[in-house]
Amino acid sequence: MDDDKQIVFNFYGGSPQVNPKATTAIQNFYGDQFAADKLRKEALAPLDLSPEQEALAIHVSHLENLPLYFSSLQRCETAAELADVAMLMLRQEPCITEDLVVKEKFIQKLLTLCPQLTTGNSMANLRVSINNALAKRSRK
Repeated sequence: MDDDKQIVFNFYGGSPQVNPKATTAIQNFYGDQFAADKLRKEALAPLDLSPEQEALAIHVSHLENLPLYFSSLQRCETAAELADVAMLMLRQEPCITEDLVVKEKFIQKLLTLCPQLTTGNSMANLRVSINNALAKRSRK
């Protein structure tokens, strides 16, 4: 540049781009997962779920299956029955994976919806039951 010519840019707010010799400008948007979360919460709002049910519903893609899961969990009396419900959810829900069903946070969400499961409800026992159900599932 010549010394006698000066260019001054003053930017106030926003996110300006200066592309002196650019042939294209590409703008990437990140955060679509936040929009999906917001839309999901709005879809769950009319269902009038308890906080425990809402915590589990976050993992469910097919909202029409929620009543089945909730009623099945309410009838669970043994760890094996809870594991069967977890396997049902694993088969029907694309967001639920084998890694997720054995995690303590997920098992705790299931356990809070099982009022009749009073004995054998330690985390270790429930995880063993789910692992056994996973082993049976993979043999089929």
